[in-house]
Amino acid sequence: MTMCKQQPLSFLRVMVSLLVCFFLAQALSVNAQIGSPASSTDIDTKVWSNPETGYCVILEDDADLLSQEEEAQLASQMQEITDYGNALFKTISYNNFSASYFAEDYYHGQFGNESGTLFLIDMGNRELYIFSDGAVYQTITKAYATTITDNIYRYASDQDYYLCASTAFDQIHTLLSGRRIAQPMKYISNALLALILAALINYFIVRLMSTSSKPDKREILNSVYAKFAFSDVQKKLTKQSKVYQMALAAMIAAMYAAVSLALAPISFGTVQLRIAEALTLLPVFDPVMIVGVSLGCLITNTVGFFTGAD
Repeated sequence: MTMCKQQPLSFLRVMVSLLVCFFLAQALSVNAQIGSPASSTDIDTKVWSNPETGYCVILEDDADLLSQEEEAQLASQMQEITDYGNALFKTISYNNFSASYFAEDYYHGQFGNESGTLFLIDMGNRELYIFSDGAVYQTITKAYATTITDNIYRYASDQDYYLCASTAFDQIHTLLSGRRIAQPMKYISNALLALILAALINYFIVRLMSTSSKPDKREILNSVYAKFAFSDVQKKLTKQSKVYQMALAAMIAAMYAAVSLALAPISFGTVQLRIAEALTLLPVFDPVMIVGVSLGCLITNTVGFFTGAD
């Protein structure tokens, strides 16, 4: 009888011991996961420091848009920026503020007022934003930042976020190294501006020159005398009027400016190829074309200077 009673008791002790061990193992596992240095934040954050300049690379893909391999490749490319300043890449999936406010606040929280640049992909606002500060901002201005985001927005639309970020930092490095980047939207706006400006100049010149003053009595009498002085009605004066000449010159100027600005990538720079220079042959047929070609060249060079194309 004694042996029969002890067997159930032994079985209960074993079961209780197993349950206690199970719960202890679960507790230790949770604590290890919480206290582990390889948390999700640490995995998504990659930091590298340039030993020569002291500037850093920080890559934080909170929205999980890049693979581990893409993150490593992008971080390696961002290291080129550290010759000029800090380089920070940040993606977020939710944002209570505007992209510009978040980017500026986040950059200052990381680097203060140090020189550097931040490229932000804000999935909450569906916006790309580039913020720069310090010496880097002297090159990567707001105008150039807008140009870069215009150039790469199509990659984000295609959900190719690695190519989007890679192209952004490549163009940033291109500008910092003293070279130029493509600005198609700027050239298109310059061409439209040139067309509008030329049309307005043409309109006001024609309007001004077509306004005739009231003739006095002597002019009327001279006209009457001239009318009856010639009996041969087949003879006509075909000399061009001043209005026609000015309108023709304005039209040539508009054509020169429109063609030059539409082909701005090859019309400006150290080596220039201006297709519009073919219009310089027109003065052979009519000297008034000289004014039109000269005015068109002046308009083109002025617009190129003030927009930074030249």
